[in-house]
Amino acid sequence: AALAAAVHRGTARADGPCLIGAAALAFLLVHGHWMWQLWRDFHNPLFPLFGPVFGGDVVAPAELRDTRWLPRGTAEWLFYPLLWADTPRRVSELWFLDLRVPLAYAALLALPLWWRRARAQSAQPQALASLLTAFAAGYLLWLPLFGYYRYLAVIEMLAPLLVTLAALALPRRSGLFLAVSLLVVVGLATRAPRWGRLAEYGEHYVDVVLPSVPFERALVIFGDGHPLAFLAPSFPSGTRFVRLRGNLLGPPLPAWALDRLVQERIQAHHGPLYLLVATPIDAELTGMLALQKLRLQGDCLPVRSNLFADEPPARLCPLQR
Repeated sequence: AALAAAVHRGTARADGPCLIGAAALAFLLVHGHWMWQLWRDFHNPLFPLFGPVFGGDVVAPAELRDTRWLPRGTAEWLFYPLLWADTPRRVSELWFLDLRVPLAYAALLALPLWWRRARAQSAQPQALASLLTAFAAGYLLWLPLFGYYRYLAVIEMLAPLLVTLAALALPRRSGLFLAVSLLVVVGLATRAPRWGRLAEYGEHYVDVVLPSVPFERALVIFGDGHPLAFLAPSFPSGTRFVRLRGNLLGPPLPAWALDRLVQERIQAHHGPLYLLVATPIDAELTGMLALQKLRLQGDCLPVRSNLFADEPPARLCPLQR
Protein backbone atom coordinates (compact mmCIF):
# COMPACT_ATOMS: atom_id res chain seq x y z
CA ALA A 1 0.00 0.00 0.00
CA ALA A 2 2.84 2.39 0.82
CA LEU A 3 4.52 1.64 -2.51
CA ALA A 4 1.23 2.24 -4.35
CA ALA A 5 0.93 5.62 -2.63
CA ALA A 6 4.55 6.44 -3.52
CA VAL A 7 3.88 5.62 -7.18
CA HIS A 8 0.82 7.87 -7.12
CA ARG A 9 2.89 10.73 -5.65
CA GLY A 10 5.71 10.13 -8.13
CA THR A 11 8.21 9.46 -5.32
CA ALA A 12 8.53 5.70 -5.74
CA ARG A 13 12.15 5.92 -6.89
CA ALA A 14 13.15 7.66 -3.67
CA ASP A 15 10.70 6.01 -1.25
CA GLY A 16 10.66 2.49 -2.71
CA PRO A 17 14.14 1.33 -1.58
CA CYS A 18 13.57 2.77 1.90
CA LEU A 19 10.18 1.09 2.28
CA ILE A 20 11.40 -2.27 0.96
CA GLY A 21 14.60 -2.12 3.01
CA ALA A 22 12.77 -1.26 6.24
CA ALA A 23 10.22 -4.05 5.73
CA ALA A 24 12.94 -6.59 4.92
CA LEU A 25 15.01 -5.55 7.95
CA ALA A 26 12.03 -5.81 10.32
CA PHE A 27 11.13 -9.23 8.89
CA LEU A 28 14.67 -10.55 9.26
CA LEU A 29 15.04 -9.20 12.81
CA VAL A 30 11.89 -11.05 13.87
CA HIS A 31 12.11 -14.18 11.75
CA GLY A 32 15.67 -14.42 10.48
CA HIS A 33 17.05 -16.54 13.31
CA TRP A 34 14.37 -19.20 12.76
CA MET A 35 14.85 -19.20 8.99
CA TRP A 36 18.58 -19.73 9.53
CA GLN A 37 17.84 -22.66 11.87
CA LEU A 38 15.53 -24.23 9.27
CA TRP A 39 18.16 -23.72 6.58
CA ARG A 40 20.80 -25.46 8.69
CA ASP A 41 18.53 -28.39 9.53
CA PHE A 42 16.56 -28.85 6.29
CA HIS A 43 18.16 -26.65 3.59
CA ASN A 44 14.84 -24.83 3.38
CA PRO A 45 14.19 -21.54 5.27
CA LEU A 46 10.42 -22.04 4.83
CA PHE A 47 10.35 -25.73 5.81
CA PRO A 48 8.21 -27.76 5.32
CA LEU A 49 6.56 -25.67 2.59
CA PHE A 50 8.05 -25.08 -0.87
CA GLY A 51 10.30 -28.13 -0.55
CA PRO A 52 10.58 -28.71 -4.33
CA VAL A 53 11.81 -25.11 -4.75
CA PHE A 54 14.72 -25.47 -2.32
CA GLY A 55 15.42 -29.18 -2.79
CA GLY A 56 17.54 -31.08 -0.28
CA ASP A 57 16.99 -34.39 1.46
CA VAL A 58 13.85 -33.45 3.41
CA VAL A 59 11.19 -32.74 0.80
CA ALA A 60 7.60 -33.73 1.58
CA PRO A 61 6.06 -36.38 -0.71
CA ALA A 62 2.79 -34.45 -1.01
CA GLU A 63 1.41 -30.92 -0.92
CA LEU A 64 1.28 -29.96 2.77
CA ARG A 65 -0.82 -26.83 2.28
CA ASP A 66 -4.23 -27.26 3.90
CA THR A 67 -6.83 -26.58 1.21
CA ARG A 68 -9.93 -27.45 3.24
CA TRP A 69 -10.76 -23.78 3.84
CA LEU A 70 -10.55 -22.43 0.31
CA PRO A 71 -13.74 -21.06 -1.30
CA ARG A 72 -15.79 -23.40 -3.45
CA GLY A 73 -17.92 -22.09 -6.25
CA THR A 74 -18.40 -18.62 -7.69
CA ALA A 75 -20.60 -17.32 -4.84
CA GLU A 76 -17.98 -18.17 -2.20
CA TRP A 77 -15.14 -16.61 -4.22
CA LEU A 78 -17.12 -13.39 -4.57
CA PHE A 79 -18.82 -13.13 -1.17
CA TYR A 80 -16.81 -15.34 1.20
CA PRO A 81 -16.89 -13.01 4.26
CA LEU A 82 -20.66 -12.66 4.02
CA LEU A 83 -21.06 -16.45 3.79
CA TRP A 84 -18.90 -17.35 6.78
CA ALA A 85 -20.56 -14.73 9.03
CA ASP A 86 -23.16 -17.28 10.17
CA THR A 87 -21.19 -20.47 9.34
CA PRO A 88 -17.74 -19.80 10.87
CA ARG A 89 -16.70 -23.45 10.72
CA ARG A 90 -16.34 -22.88 6.99
CA VAL A 91 -13.07 -21.06 7.80
CA SER A 92 -12.15 -22.48 11.23
CA GLU A 93 -12.10 -25.78 13.12
CA LEU A 94 -13.71 -24.08 16.12
CA TRP A 95 -16.91 -22.05 16.29
CA PHE A 96 -16.57 -18.28 16.68
CA LEU A 97 -18.58 -15.16 15.96
CA ASP A 98 -16.85 -12.06 14.60
CA LEU A 99 -18.61 -9.57 12.35
CA ARG A 100 -15.68 -7.23 11.72
CA VAL A 101 -14.55 -8.56 8.34
CA PRO A 102 -18.07 -9.27 6.98
CA LEU A 103 -19.18 -5.72 7.91
CA ALA A 104 -16.06 -4.21 6.34
CA TYR A 105 -16.68 -6.24 3.20
CA ALA A 106 -20.27 -4.96 3.05
CA ALA A 107 -19.02 -1.43 3.75
CA LEU A 108 -17.01 -1.48 0.53
CA LEU A 109 -20.35 -0.90 -1.21
CA ALA A 110 -20.11 2.64 0.11
CA LEU A 111 -16.71 3.17 -1.54
CA PRO A 112 -17.92 5.63 -4.22
CA LEU A 113 -19.47 7.80 -1.50
CA TRP A 114 -16.27 7.72 0.57
CA TRP A 115 -14.18 8.61 -2.43
CA ARG A 116 -16.29 11.61 -3.46
CA ARG A 117 -16.18 12.98 0.07
CA ALA A 118 -12.45 12.32 0.43
CA ARG A 119 -11.67 14.06 -2.86
CA ALA A 120 -13.86 16.99 -1.85
CA GLN A 121 -11.73 17.42 1.27
CA SER A 122 -8.38 16.82 -0.40
CA ALA A 123 -7.07 16.63 -3.95
CA GLN A 124 -5.21 13.40 -3.12
CA PRO A 125 -6.94 11.29 -0.43
CA GLN A 126 -3.79 9.22 0.16
CA ALA A 127 -4.73 7.87 3.58
CA LEU A 128 -7.96 6.33 2.32
CA ALA A 129 -6.25 4.99 -0.82
CA SER A 130 -3.46 3.38 1.22
CA LEU A 131 -5.90 1.80 3.66
CA LEU A 132 -8.07 0.37 0.87
CA THR A 133 -5.01 -0.91 -0.99
CA ALA A 134 -3.67 -2.65 2.11
CA PHE A 135 -7.05 -4.18 2.91
CA ALA A 136 -7.65 -5.37 -0.67
CA ALA A 137 -4.12 -6.72 -1.18
CA GLY A 138 -4.15 -8.62 2.10
CA TYR A 139 -7.58 -10.12 1.49
CA LEU A 140 -6.95 -11.04 -2.15
CA LEU A 141 -3.66 -12.76 -1.27
CA TRP A 142 -5.23 -14.61 1.67
CA LEU A 143 -8.26 -15.86 -0.28
CA PRO A 144 -6.54 -18.26 -2.75
CA LEU A 145 -3.60 -19.11 -0.46
CA PHE A 146 -5.35 -20.05 2.79
CA GLY A 147 -9.03 -19.24 3.26
CA TYR A 148 -8.33 -19.95 6.95
CA TYR A 149 -9.67 -17.27 9.27
CA ARG A 150 -6.84 -17.30 11.82
CA TYR A 151 -4.42 -16.09 9.11
CA LEU A 152 -6.56 -13.00 8.44
CA ALA A 153 -5.42 -11.16 11.58
CA VAL A 154 -4.18 -7.95 9.90
CA ILE A 155 -7.38 -7.59 7.86
CA GLU A 156 -9.39 -8.27 11.02
CA MET A 157 -7.60 -5.37 12.75
CA LEU A 158 -8.15 -2.97 9.82
CA ALA A 159 -11.82 -3.87 9.41
CA PRO A 160 -13.28 -1.64 12.20
CA LEU A 161 -11.50 1.37 10.69
CA LEU A 162 -13.07 0.68 7.30
CA VAL A 163 -16.51 0.25 8.87
CA THR A 164 -16.11 3.56 10.72
CA LEU A 165 -14.99 5.43 7.59
CA ALA A 166 -17.93 4.04 5.63
CA ALA A 167 -20.40 5.16 8.29
CA LEU A 168 -18.82 8.61 8.59
CA ALA A 169 -19.25 9.10 4.84
CA LEU A 170 -22.94 9.63 5.62
CA PRO A 171 -24.28 12.99 6.88
CA ARG A 172 -22.49 13.94 10.10
CA ARG A 173 -24.99 13.03 12.84
CA SER A 174 -26.42 9.90 11.24
CA GLY A 175 -22.94 8.75 10.20
CA LEU A 176 -21.53 9.20 13.70
CA PHE A 177 -24.50 7.40 15.23
CA LEU A 178 -24.17 4.52 12.74
CA ALA A 179 -20.40 4.21 13.32
CA VAL A 180 -20.79 4.04 17.11
CA SER A 181 -23.74 1.63 16.84
CA LEU A 182 -21.85 -0.75 14.53
CA LEU A 183 -18.76 -0.79 16.74
CA VAL A 184 -20.89 -1.48 19.83
CA VAL A 185 -22.71 -4.31 18.05
CA VAL A 186 -19.40 -5.81 16.90
CA GLY A 187 -17.99 -5.60 20.43
CA LEU A 188 -21.02 -7.20 22.05
CA ALA A 189 -21.44 -9.91 19.41
CA THR A 190 -17.83 -11.09 19.18
CA ARG A 191 -17.23 -14.58 20.56
CA ALA A 192 -13.66 -15.80 20.18
CA PRO A 193 -12.81 -19.47 19.59
CA ARG A 194 -11.46 -21.07 22.75
CA TRP A 195 -7.92 -22.01 21.67
CA GLY A 196 -6.92 -22.25 25.33
CA ARG A 197 -8.79 -19.06 26.27
CA LEU A 198 -10.03 -19.16 29.86
CA ALA A 199 -12.41 -16.99 31.87
CA GLU A 200 -9.68 -16.50 34.46
CA TYR A 201 -6.09 -17.59 35.01
CA GLY A 202 -3.99 -18.45 38.01
CA GLU A 203 -0.51 -17.19 38.76
CA HIS A 204 0.63 -18.39 35.32
CA TYR A 205 -1.14 -18.39 31.96
CA VAL A 206 -0.18 -22.04 31.54
CA ASP A 207 -0.21 -24.32 34.60
CA VAL A 208 1.04 -27.88 34.08
CA VAL A 209 1.24 -30.71 36.63
CA LEU A 210 3.54 -33.54 35.52
CA PRO A 211 3.54 -37.04 37.01
CA SER A 212 6.44 -38.05 39.23
CA VAL A 213 8.56 -40.15 36.88
CA PRO A 214 12.28 -40.10 35.97
CA PHE A 215 12.82 -37.37 33.38
CA GLU A 216 16.61 -37.21 33.36
CA ARG A 217 17.76 -37.71 29.73
CA ALA A 218 14.15 -38.55 28.75
CA LEU A 219 12.73 -38.52 25.23
CA VAL A 220 9.00 -37.74 24.95
CA ILE A 221 7.17 -38.85 21.78
CA PHE A 222 4.03 -36.96 20.73
CA GLY A 223 1.82 -39.78 19.52
CA ASP A 224 -1.27 -38.07 18.09
CA GLY A 225 -2.28 -34.95 16.23
CA HIS A 226 -3.65 -33.19 19.32
CA PRO A 227 -1.94 -29.82 19.98
CA LEU A 228 0.12 -30.69 23.05
CA ALA A 229 3.41 -28.94 22.28
CA PHE A 230 2.49 -26.15 24.74
CA LEU A 231 3.29 -28.67 27.51
CA ALA A 232 6.92 -29.04 26.43
CA PRO A 233 8.36 -25.97 28.24
CA SER A 234 7.02 -27.30 31.54
CA PHE A 235 9.10 -30.47 31.35
CA PRO A 236 12.49 -30.50 33.10
CA SER A 237 15.40 -28.98 31.24
CA GLY A 238 17.13 -31.56 29.07
CA THR A 239 13.96 -33.44 28.08
CA ARG A 240 13.89 -34.03 24.31
CA PHE A 241 10.82 -34.29 22.09
CA VAL A 242 9.87 -35.82 18.74
CA ARG A 243 6.53 -36.24 17.01
CA LEU A 244 5.50 -39.61 15.62
CA ARG A 245 2.11 -38.62 14.20
CA GLY A 246 0.61 -35.25 13.31
CA ASN A 247 -0.28 -33.03 10.39
CA LEU A 248 3.20 -33.29 8.80
CA LEU A 249 3.96 -36.98 9.23
CA GLY A 250 2.28 -40.30 9.88
CA PRO A 251 -0.87 -41.63 8.17
CA PRO A 252 -2.42 -40.72 5.80
CA LEU A 253 0.87 -39.26 4.49
CA PRO A 254 3.33 -41.82 3.10
CA ALA A 255 6.57 -42.23 5.02
CA TRP A 256 9.13 -39.58 4.05
CA ALA A 257 12.41 -38.08 5.21
CA LEU A 258 10.91 -36.51 8.35
CA ASP A 259 9.76 -39.95 9.52
CA ARG A 260 13.30 -41.19 8.96
CA LEU A 261 14.76 -38.38 11.08
CA VAL A 262 12.33 -39.21 13.89
CA GLN A 263 13.29 -42.88 13.72
CA GLU A 264 17.00 -42.02 13.83
CA ARG A 265 16.52 -39.84 16.89
CA ILE A 266 14.51 -42.53 18.70
CA GLN A 267 17.06 -45.24 17.88
CA ALA A 268 20.00 -43.06 18.97
CA HIS A 269 18.42 -42.11 22.29
CA HIS A 270 19.75 -43.54 25.57
CA GLY A 271 17.43 -42.90 28.48
CA PRO A 272 13.77 -43.13 29.46
CA LEU A 273 11.17 -43.08 26.68
CA TYR A 274 7.62 -41.80 27.08
CA LEU A 275 4.55 -41.48 24.88
CA LEU A 276 2.45 -38.30 25.27
CA VAL A 277 -1.13 -38.47 23.95
CA ALA A 278 -4.52 -36.85 24.49
CA THR A 279 -6.59 -39.29 22.44
CA PRO A 280 -7.14 -43.04 22.97
CA ILE A 281 -4.25 -45.28 21.95
CA ASP A 282 -5.53 -47.09 18.88
CA ALA A 283 -4.21 -49.97 16.79
CA GLU A 284 -2.65 -47.56 14.29
CA LEU A 285 -0.53 -45.88 16.99
CA THR A 286 0.43 -49.25 18.49
CA GLY A 287 1.56 -50.37 15.05
CA MET A 288 3.60 -47.19 14.56
CA LEU A 289 5.31 -47.77 17.89
CA ALA A 290 6.06 -51.34 16.85
CA LEU A 291 7.77 -50.05 13.70
CA GLN A 292 10.04 -48.05 16.02
CA LYS A 293 10.63 -51.27 18.03
CA LEU A 294 8.76 -49.78 20.99
CA ARG A 295 5.86 -50.96 23.11
CA LEU A 296 3.88 -49.65 26.07
CA GLN A 297 5.16 -50.53 29.52
CA GLY A 298 2.89 -50.08 32.51
CA ASP A 299 0.07 -47.62 33.12
CA CYS A 300 -0.32 -44.18 31.62
CA LEU A 301 -0.24 -41.25 34.07
CA PRO A 302 -2.20 -37.97 33.73
CA VAL A 303 -0.55 -34.71 32.67
CA ARG A 304 -2.87 -31.94 33.91
CA SER A 305 -3.11 -28.36 32.69
CA ASN A 306 -5.50 -25.47 33.17
CA LEU A 307 -5.74 -25.16 29.37
CA PHE A 308 -7.47 -28.52 29.10
CA ALA A 309 -10.46 -26.92 30.89
CA ASP A 310 -13.28 -29.49 30.62
CA GLU A 311 -11.26 -31.88 28.47
CA PRO A 312 -9.64 -35.01 29.93
CA PRO A 313 -5.96 -34.56 30.81
CA ALA A 314 -3.20 -35.70 28.50
CA ARG A 315 -1.46 -38.97 29.38
CA LEU A 316 2.22 -39.84 29.71
CA CYS A 317 2.87 -43.52 29.02
CA PRO A 318 6.21 -45.30 29.70
CA LEU A 319 7.71 -47.11 26.72
CA GLN A 320 10.27 -49.86 26.42
CA ARG A 321 12.25 -51.15 23.50
